[in-house]
Amino acid sequence: MPTGVTATPHPPRLAAGTLVVEPHAAAGPVATDSRHLVWESGPIESDQFQPTLHDRNLATGATKALSSNVDPLFGLASTPRFVFYARSSGYSTSVVLVSHAGTHTRVLTDTLVTPIASRGNVVAWGEQSGPTQRVVAYTGARRWIVAEMRRCTTKGCYRLGDVTVAKGGIVFTRDAVGSQPSFVVRSALGGNAIQSLVVRHDPQPDLVPSSSGALYYVLSRGWYRWDFGAAHPRPVAFANSPLKQLIRHEGSRWYWLVRHGCSVRLESTPGGNAAALAVPRRLARLRPDYGPSCTQLGALAWAGTHAVASWAIAARAAESAHSDAGLRGAIVSARVSTK
Repeated sequence: MPTGVTATPHPPRLAAGTLVVEPHAAAGPVATDSRHLVWESGPIESDQFQPTLHDRNLATGATKALSSNVDPLFGLASTPRFVFYARSSGYSTSVVLVSHAGTHTRVLTDTLVTPIASRGNVVAWGEQSGPTQRVVAYTGARRWIVAEMRRCTTKGCYRLGDVTVAKGGIVFTRDAVGSQPSFVVRSALGGNAIQSLVVRHDPQPDLVPSSSGALYYVLSRGWYRWDFGAAHPRPVAFANSPLKQLIRHEGSRWYWLVRHGCSVRLESTPGGNAAALAVPRRLARLRPDYGPSCTQLGALAWAGTHAVASWAIAARAAESAHSDAGLRGAIVSARVSTK
């Protein structure tokens, strides 16, 4: 593993407020670096057009479509030089690298099995080729293998769960296929050692992004954090957490999804800065003939001094009718403090 891997040295030049409005598509995965904002947009119900990858130069405001053949279920990442996105065909899913100019396109793997994760200039994911599973990472176009494992051992078989990138390293889960324990695994940036925790009686511990390290939920036991630099995990208790869905931890802030009918809203603790990431009311209101709307989060990304949220706004009646009537998307940015 290479040493000297650091986050992007300069924060992105993002304005606070509404950055993007998609008039006939949902906004899905979103990522940013010091020079660019990238996102994917597409339909929810319709198959009349394909999801599209967009790139905006933050200095000039120029926006271009990089690809119309993307799989938003696997996310994307952006570094100052490249965009990493997923493309599916048949039973295989690929990670594709392309420059922000739309050139130098190449396939990095066609065996992707986890969503793409990133922080700063570090991009990581899980892949599986036959009996071998790997977690790999890139800095720019330089690749290294974080971990390589057999899918099945004498104790049983495993799936690669989620992969996250913290400030100090990369974290992933090995989910048990059977009654054997699962594992939470971490590897510090700049080191070669792999550390793992045994998780019993939960075949799929939930892992969410955290700037500090591993943040995971164990069935019937609650949340735990295993920070880089800490030898052992410790439980984390939250008030009213059964009513909320924890989706991210950055510095001192915790981000939650709270569901209300067919819509969700973002909350953050401590403080209420998540309100600045909400869909503006003018966008959430559809035409009267569409009826009440539903608002869903596409993605929540972190960009140095800013949080960025993407949203889909659709007519409530359109969901049951399998229609995208009235569909629109938005991307909102807010300057936040993690201190």
